[in-house]
Amino acid sequence: MRVLHLLHGLRGNPKRIHYDRIEKLMDLCPVYIYGPNEKELNGESISPIEFKSDLQINDIIKELDIDILLLPEIFFCNKYFPVSGIEKVKKIPKVILENDIYMLKDLDCFKKAGIELIINLHPYDPETLPINSVWLPPAVSDEFLVDSIENRIDRVVYIGGGRFSQNKYYETRQNAIRILENKLILDFHGEVGYSRYPEILKRYEIALSCSWPPLYFPPIKTFEIMASGSILLTTKFVFSDLLFGTDKVYYEYKDDCSDLYEIVEYLLHNKEEAREVANRAMKIIKESHLHIHRVKELFDILYAVVDGSIKVPKKWGI
Repeated sequence: MRVLHLLHGLRGNPKRIHYDRIEKLMDLCPVYIYGPNEKELNGESISPIEFKSDLQINDIIKELDIDILLLPEIFFCNKYFPVSGIEKVKKIPKVILENDIYMLKDLDCFKKAGIELIINLHPYDPETLPINSVWLPPAVSDEFLVDSIENRIDRVVYIGGGRFSQNKYYETRQNAIRILENKLILDFHGEVGYSRYPEILKRYEIALSCSWPPLYFPPIKTFEIMASGSILLTTKFVFSDLLFGTDKVYYEYKDDCSDLYEIVEYLLHNKEEAREVANRAMKIIKESHLHIHRVKELFDILYAVVDGSIKVPKKWGI
């Protein structure tokens, strides 16, 4: 199976969320990258075709003998490959990696582009989507893993953006940040870059996240915090038992944040219990939620689409 992946760049979330696992996919099958910035891996080019905005994808598919086209989010398809003829690709299947479908106003865009399958980062109800879909949850790289959770800063950390976003799904997180800052117990780091993020995260006892109420999706921060040995503090999210089992692996605060500070105080005064929870979380991440796990699931999905006679596997239920 030979895969062509359209890639727009590696800044910020796209690398953490998608491209890191694409690199792992290269260990399982030939993957070629095409996009505005040619890429290298281990000193060798993985972008054999120089990017030209008007170059047709069908010509690349023919030259490289591609079996399946793996697309980035529809927003990036439209922004970086508007005249590349994605919709004209008919002879091989097209699969798309999607994140924030809830922000799209025209869901028929997937049908118009002739896309066969949506691989969702978040657990969207398949009944609400216009074409077939599968949920492939976030995963993390080895850089987040630690051997010890001792000698940490006795505070809460938040790393990331969106502090002043008008997105309604960020309201709970913004409220949580304000409350803990007013209590002088939160260190807000904002955007710190790809390499510094895990380094800073691993210094702290507790890390703040949120599930975007009322969406209640587990974002990639959920997995990254658990991998790092920091104690995950989050609002409730769907499919928790399926992802992490029934044992306690994080602490949950209410959507209105009314119990948030109380939970933080409890954790800082009950470190033995909190660290048992953190250790349990690290263990399940190592067992089930690294890129090496998720890329095998991705390979099986793509292989089923290419084969055509195999049902697309849905390990995570939807």
